[in-house]
Amino acid sequence: MKLDKKNIKILLSVLVVIIIGIIYISVKDKSNNYNKTNKKVSKSYMPDNYNKDQDIYYNSEEIKNKNLKESEEENKQKNNIKVYISGEVENSGVYEIDNNSRIIDVIELAGNLTKDADTENINLASFVKDGQHIKIPKIGEEVKVSVNNTENNNIININVASLQELMSMPGIGQAKAENIIRYRESNGNFSKIEDIKNVNGIGNALFENIKSLICT
Repeated sequence: MKLDKKNIKILLSVLVVIIIGIIYISVKDKSNNYNKTNKKVSKSYMPDNYNKDQDIYYNSEEIKNKNLKESEEENKQKNNIKVYISGEVENSGVYEIDNNSRIIDVIELAGNLTKDADTENINLASFVKDGQHIKIPKIGEEVKVSVNNTENNNIININVASLQELMSMPGIGQAKAENIIRYRESNGNFSKIEDIKNVNGIGNALFENIKSLICT
């Protein structure tokens, strides 16, 4: 059978369409496979400094500063203690404060003293400890339980006791009492009563006489 020019053109047109279709399908399949592979690679190799929620990248310095800030916040919380202050301060209550703080720091947190506050017998430079109750008396008020003692009036807390309270113990004069205060202000609170023997002028014999009268 002979093909005339018209039939040849039709046949060629069909062949061209078929070839174009094959090429199109092939290219489309390759594109789909590339997108799938690219998504897998993107998920597998997502950099650490990418924030997908905000779709932004952090540089290494920003990550370092962020981690450092979080670490400082965690350490700060670990080193904090809670102290209750009442009496002649503007805002009585429980305050969270650094464990190396002093009574004066707690007073400032509480809005400072009232005009009627009497701090004559309070060592404002004394370190505070967790759970401590600081009571600021009023001028002329008779203080039955000192802010520097524990709940037992006969026991003196050597971490917060005033000069007068320390001198009330047998064998402790003004010089030794000042040494105790100076020692704790320089070294922090006593962790146990035996540590008072580290104070200049207080030996084993004196310690044996006062150990039943003190606490930390």
